[in-house]
Amino acid sequence: MRRRQHRPAFVGARRSGRAQGPQKARDHRKVHLHVFGRSRKAKDPDWRWGEAPKFPDFIDSKTWSAKFERLRREECEAIGARVETLLTGKYGMHAGQIVAKKA
Repeated sequence: MRRRQHRPAFVGARRSGRAQGPQKARDHRKVHLHVFGRSRKAKDPDWRWGEAPKFPDFIDSKTWSAKFERLRREECEAIGARVETLLTGKYGMHAGQIVAKKA
């Protein structure tokens, strides 16, 4: 019988909608950016101004997200450029410290 290779808990962790056990934050800590936020012009109640964005349980995420459009390449590039400008200009990071995750 082959032994199953150990995989960290965060790799494919929530396919079933249930967490796969505790994780140590310090082992996986990275800076990340939340692109989603509130909008005064939101048409969806989950994004209304003055409230935190609301997300469904993981098991319902595909159904919930089906009503939204994916960001276009130009939109993603514009977000990336703005984030790099803020990180280098406001926070003093060097371009070499910024790594974009490729989709």
